[in-house]
Amino acid sequence: VLAHELAQAKRIQLRMLPAALPAYPGTDIGAAICAARSVGGDLYDVFNLGPERLGFAIADVSGKGMPAALYMALVSSLLRAEAGQGAAPETVVRRVNKHLCERDMDDMFVTLLYCELDLRTRCLQTVRAGHEHPLLWTGTQWVPPRAVGRAMPLGIVDNPRLEIQDVVLPPAATFVLYTDGVTDAIDENSRPFGRARLVDTLARNLHLGAQPLCDTVVNTVLAYHGIMPQFDYVTLLTLRLD
Repeated sequence: VLAHELAQAKRIQLRMLPAALPAYPGTDIGAAICAARSVGGDLYDVFNLGPERLGFAIADVSGKGMPAALYMALVSSLLRAEAGQGAAPETVVRRVNKHLCERDMDDMFVTLLYCELDLRTRCLQTVRAGHEHPLLWTGTQWVPPRAVGRAMPLGIVDNPRLEIQDVVLPPAATFVLYTDGVTDAIDENSRPFGRARLVDTLARNLHLGAQPLCDTVVNTVLAYHGIMPQFDYVTLLTLRLD
C-alpha cells in the first residue's frame, strides 16, 4: 500500500510541473527532470509575466520523500502567486521566504534560483538563494560566473542573504539552470559527476535545441551512475535566445 501511495504521489508531483513550456519568437526553452526512486523536492517552472516578459525558476528542497514533495508544492504555489503580483524579483523571493518562515516547517528549507527576462531588451534579472550557479554561453564560449558573495536558502531566517544580478543576454545565448542531483551524481567509485563534467557535456552538445540538450545531459548523468542507484532527482532548465 505504501509503495502504491508513493508511486501515486510521484505522478502527482511530476504533473505539477508545466505541462507545456511557453514559446516566444527567437526563444527556445527546454526542461527535463528524472525522478529518483522516491518522491523528492525538485522544482522547475516557467510562466508568462506579461507582454514579452518571462519568469522562470528552479529549486531544490532539503531532504527526500513525502515531506520534501509537500514542501515543494508549497514553494511552487507561493512563487507563482507572488510573481504574479508584478513585484521586483528580489521582492518576490523575499515574500516567498517570509511565507515559508511563518509556517516553521520543521527545519526544512529550499534553494532557489528565480529569474525574470525582458524579451525586448534581453535583460535578465536573477535572484539566487543558496542554489547552484547558472551556466551561460554566448555562442560556443562559456561565460564563467562572476565571483560574488554567498547566498542563503529560503525558509531558515527572516532576512536571508541573496545574490542579485542583472545581465543583458548576449547574442546566441544559452542559459542553463540545474539542481545538485546533476553534479552530485556518483559512479561506482563514488566519484561525483561534478560541474566541470557538466560544462563539458553541455559544450559538446550546444548544437542541439534546448529540449534535446536537457535530455542529453540527463541521459549522460544516468549513464554515469552505471550500477549505482539514483538517490536524487536530476533536473535541468535551459533557455536559448537567438
